Formats: sequence, C-alpha cells, structure tokens
Amino acid sequence: MNSNISSNKVIFLFLLCASLAVGCGDDDSVTDTGAGDTSVDDTGGDTSGEDTGGEDTGPPPEACSEEGATRSAACGNCGMGQQTCEGGVWVTTGECLLEGECAPGEVESEELAMCGARSRICMDSCEFSEWDVMREPGECEAGESRAFDGCEMGETATQTCAADCTWNEPSECVNPCGELRSEPWDEVEVCVPAGPYLRFNREFSEGVEIEMSTFSIDRYSVTWRRMRECVAEDVCDPPPGTSDSRNDDAWPVIGASWAGATAFCEWDGGRVLPTIAQYEKTGRGASPSSVRYSYGGEDGSCDEFPVGPRCGASAVRSPLQSHRDYDDFPSPFGAIGIGYGRREWMRDGALGEYLRPGRDPFESGETGLIYLGSQIPRLLNESSIREFERSMLSAELGFRCVRQI
Repeated sequence: MNSNISSNKVIFLFLLCASLAVGCGDDDSVTDTGAGDTSVDDTGGDTSGEDTGGEDTGPPPEACSEEGATRSAACGNCGMGQQTCEGGVWVTTGECLLEGECAPGEVESEELAMCGARSRICMDSCEFSEWDVMREPGECEAGESRAFDGCEMGETATQTCAADCTWNEPSECVNPCGELRSEPWDEVEVCVPAGPYLRFNREFSEGVEIEMSTFSIDRYSVTWRRMRECVAEDVCDPPPGTSDSRNDDAWPVIGASWAGATAFCEWDGGRVLPTIAQYEKTGRGASPSSVRYSYGGEDGSCDEFPVGPRCGASAVRSPLQSHRDYDDFPSPFGAIGIGYGRREWMRDGALGEYLRPGRDPFESGETGLIYLGSQIPRLLNESSIREFERSMLSAELGFRCVRQI
C-alpha cells in the first residue's frame, strides 16, 4: 500500500515538472536536438555572425591592467597620440600629432593647364610620391584664339584652340584694311592691323602697351611727283623747290608746312597725317616687338645701316636720294624711311603724357610735332620727337599720310 503511494507521487511530480517545462519553453529554454546541439534557439535576435547592417566599430579596445597608466600609440596618418588605461582598456585621450599628409594608398589626381593631367599616390610613410604625368599638356587652352603669323605682310588670320587643346587650322588670311593702293610705287599703302604696340621712354628702361585700331599708311613719304600733282590742281601751295628740276620726282618732298602737308593728305583721298602712335607702331611692329630702329637694328651702327658720310667708304646710300634705295630696310609692316631719311610731320598738337596707357592716343593742340630722321637712324621713342613751329619750313622735313579704317 505504501509502496503504491510512493510510486504515484513520483509519477505525479514527473508530470508536473514536464508541464511546467512546456509552459516556460519561450524563455531561453535549451532544446535537445538529439544531436548534442545546445545552441540557444532565440528567434528574436540572430547572433550566428550574419551581417545585420550595423557600422564596423573596428577591433575591440586593447586590454590594460594598470588603471590611469598612459602610453604613446600610432594614430591617423602615421601620427602618434596618447592613450590612457581606463576601465581595463586603452582609450585615446590626446590629439594625434605629427600626422603625414595622406593615408597610405590614397591617390590624388590633378587637371593641368592645356588639357594636361597628373597623379600621385600616398606611400607607406604617409607622404605623396612625385607627380606622374598621366597626360601631357597640349598646345593651347581650349577656346582661346591667337593671331596667325603665316600670312603675307599686312594680312591677318586667327586660330582657335580646339577642345583637345590643339590649334585648329587658321582662318583665311585677309587684309583688314580692305583694298590698298598698290601702284604706282610711290603711292603704295601698307596695312597696320589693330592691336597693341610697345612704347618706350628715352632710356628704353620703361615701356607700356598702347592699343591701336587698324589703319593704312604710305609705304614711302610723299614724293615730289605727288606733290607737284597737288600743286597743279591748285590745292597745295608749292613748297620751296617745287619747280627745281634737281628735285627728282622719285625723291621725298621737303619744305612743306604742317598746313601744306595736311592739305595734301586731304586732297589725296581724304587722308590725314599720322599720329605719333601710328608712326611708332608702323616702325616698331606689334607687341611684343621691342626693336629700337624701324629696320630691326639694335645699335644704329654702320654695320646695320651703312648710310651717309658717317660710314665713310662703307656708305652705300645717301638719305637724300630716292626712296627706292632703301627698300631693303623696311619696317615690320613694310614701310620705308620710318625714323631715318627725313624728319616727318605728326598730326598731334602736343606731346602729352607719353607713357600713359590708352587706345589710339592723340593730343590736340597748336604745337607742331615732328619725328626725327636723318642719315643717322633715330630711336623709336620719346627722344626722337621735337616741337616745331607749324608754319616753318625745313629742308629736311617731309611727311606721309594715313587712312583711318
């Protein structure tokens, strides 16, 4: 009887425990899979190591044993910083010092002028390597333009820079002055295209760029032949020597007053005397030319310009003879006799501030101005400009005319 009761109690307690275990199965119960697997069956949070999308926090802090201890440790781009032992791990507590300029393996690329490119890589020392050219620069900056220098004298053309930084083919060469007089020889005009030229002080130690518009100018100063035509039409007053047969038609006219020269230019197609700036640009050429003499010389010596008695036996020409004797001493634009041969009337009436930058400078006034010229070539600068009474005549004073475009 007693043994039966004990057996019943055991069975009852077993069933009670089993029922309690089933009721608590959702709370971290260990499930026997029959294969010795004792992993936690937690459906609310998988900890099996799959990526859950969280940020990478890096390696865990290094453990330490001495609370408050400090040490230096590598940081950043090859730098060093302070760490302190806090809560059993090393914690960065100071600024990272002595860092390099880059992180190892970092690549830096840079676009250069004229379509060039270069790159460099950061080395293990946290320093960039030398630049390595990835694409050589081209010829020009995309979209820029320049004057083409392959045209005939007096003509202009332009080139534009393509997207690949190479020059396109130039445009057609054209004469910006339009149709020029090309005959007879002493009426030939030369074209001086728009653009700057350099103007210098007396010592050639200081210069400024002067912007100029397009104009044409006589290749030669006015000859006796042309002046006699104007006199014959009762437009020009005859300068002294007009009727002198010794003054050959091909020789440059001398002795005209400023008013007489102005009247001739007006008669000769509504033209005018040149300004100082027009005369100088004709002689020097466009910027950046800095020649001192119109024929391209630098010292005016007899080796460069064998003219006149000063050169003795080496002299081959006289400045008083025909212009045609000087055809091999042209200016950059093809004019003959600029700054040598004859003094010439200028249109300006005052010198003004000579080195003031500007465009098409012209000074009005009543003062006569001449540009010197003789058997000794004259510098193309302020030192060769003189005041001269407009009504006076001179045996060495001639002129040429300009057509404004």
